[in-house]
Amino acid sequence: MRFHCHPAGQAACIGALLLFAPPLRSQEPHHEPSTPQELETAVAERCRSEAAKGHNPLGNTALVGRVIDATNGAPATDAIVWLRPPEGAFEASSVGPDGIFLLCGLPSGMAIELQASAPDKVSPIVTVEAWEGELTLVDLAVSEDVLAAAMETARTMARLQGVVRSAETGDPLIGARVALPELGVERITGTDGSFAIPEVPVGRHRVVTEYVGMASDTVTVALLGDVANLVLLALETSPVAVPELRVEVERRYAHPRIQEFYDRKKRGIGRFVTREDIGTGSIEFALRRIPGVRVYPCGRSAGGYCLRVRRGASALGRGCRGPRVYLDGFRLFEGGADVLRRLNSLRHRIEGIEVYQNVAGIPGRFRSLDDACGVLLVWTRPR
Repeated sequence: MRFHCHPAGQAACIGALLLFAPPLRSQEPHHEPSTPQELETAVAERCRSEAAKGHNPLGNTALVGRVIDATNGAPATDAIVWLRPPEGAFEASSVGPDGIFLLCGLPSGMAIELQASAPDKVSPIVTVEAWEGELTLVDLAVSEDVLAAAMETARTMARLQGVVRSAETGDPLIGARVALPELGVERITGTDGSFAIPEVPVGRHRVVTEYVGMASDTVTVALLGDVANLVLLALETSPVAVPELRVEVERRYAHPRIQEFYDRKKRGIGRFVTREDIGTGSIEFALRRIPGVRVYPCGRSAGGYCLRVRRGASALGRGCRGPRVYLDGFRLFEGGADVLRRLNSLRHRIEGIEVYQNVAGIPGRFRSLDDACGVLLVWTRPR
């Protein structure tokens, strides 16, 4: 590999070895590159590392340089270097702590435009040709004078374009919102994190960037009408507190009689037994758990049970044989042993049971003159 010094980068040629040494220093102690061969090796290692991160190279050449402040010669550590090959989109690279930048994977033998930008300062556009086998060195000097001169000759309207990336990973952010709030203009970044806003008045504008899960950022840019107005926006991850979301789902049932049962249960008038309450047990056991309902042995055969609906210690009506029982809306005999045997034979299909001890709570179509003994409404699931 041979060194090639661009006319705009004579200073880079003089101090290239020392300038580029700090960014290339690895974690393990070793001496700084002091020969062209060592610098070439260090550049090659850095470019291989960049390729390993998944960056798609444009070619197989490299370019090294630095950005300085034209006023005092100090490194412009907050600068960004923009490059554009003849056939392709703009790329951006931040400089290191000494103002040094490294561009890997450039196309060989093509004219590439370079420009550096810093807050309120820009550099002239420099055209560089990088050749395979050569390490091209170039300096870029940012200045307020260059920006002011461009502002004086700028056209009325400008075009703003750029890229939004993650500050932690450098990955492009898809779907980020970029807005010029004073103009009421906004754009959403594409699959490569890029955006473009044409027909923007020249001058200074506030750019607000937002992305879900990251802290929003605001920068001020100076737009010119006859130069590339490029901006690199980086957002940092910021946990967003999301208020607690409560979702209530109302269950609906296909059959009207089942829906009516749960609607009345929701209103809380009467006592209710669901199929979960019955489980694998018997109807007698489920009904015994309801206050005011008495289940007791009766009948001639063993295992027969009768019902009484009570309020306190006495029956609701004198001479009651048991409450009136309805199965899916049809009346059965009063609550004797035969009724409970029949209900037990259907317990695997029973969806719910309603028990009414108070006459006022009984649904209208089930009211009768002999309501004093109570009412049971039993509902089964459709076959």
